[in-house]
Amino acid sequence: MEGGRPGILGVRTHPDPDLMAPYFAEALAGLREALPGWTVRVNPPEGADAWALLAPAERPGGIPPETPVVVVNGAFAGWPSIDVDNAGAAAGMTDFLCARGHRRIAFVGGKQEMANARERERGFREALARRGLTPAGIWDGRFDRASGRSAMEAWGAGAVRPTAVFAANDHMALGVCEVARDRGWVVAVAGFDDIPEAAEAGLTTVRLPVRALTRRAGEWIARWRREGRGAVPDRDVLPTERVERGSTDFQPKGWNRREP
Repeated sequence: MEGGRPGILGVRTHPDPDLMAPYFAEALAGLREALPGWTVRVNPPEGADAWALLAPAERPGGIPPETPVVVVNGAFAGWPSIDVDNAGAAAGMTDFLCARGHRRIAFVGGKQEMANARERERGFREALARRGLTPAGIWDGRFDRASGRSAMEAWGAGAVRPTAVFAANDHMALGVCEVARDRGWVVAVAGFDDIPEAAEAGLTTVRLPVRALTRRAGEWIARWRREGRGAVPDRDVLPTERVERGSTDFQPKGWNRREP
């Protein structure tokens, strides 16, 4: 197919994705903006003229070496990738919670087979370690609300509850908020992604520029097909933004505002 003409874009992600979820809706919108006229197929069984890999858990096989491939929210040797600094953003949110007086901070992790989940947990742990702190709890979640609810139920039943919970995505953070509200437990909660429901719930979170990431991926695919692989950078990292809302208003008693 000629380099400048639309083709079939294969989007590879984890099995059975919820295409109505905010992440995928934004991701697909960004790709379509950059590649007008292209046919976009998610996890197609057949081949494609180019591929966008969204938060992939593993490197897919069977893609011809000359086929344009861009990795979003992940990285594989030999293919260009676009991401955010997941560890840095998570560390920044953890520092924010510490600066508000929290010392018992728990973390709800995501799917450990996904690089972004591992990086967010690493950033959280490293930020605490720099202050000589250890996690008040680590819960192995699956990026769904049920994970956040289960984590908060378990921690809430303990002798000493965390004063703050940071979740690796907003769905889990909202699950934490639901249990805390229903049980009457006071806890600061932060998430990651900034899905539409986060604003509605007043959730403090890290804003992930999903549409900008996939729009850039689409632009790279189009450039690769027109000009060749050498016209596309190996990697780019886009900035995130901490969005502060009411879910982190709570501060522990006795907090000293002069603490770093």
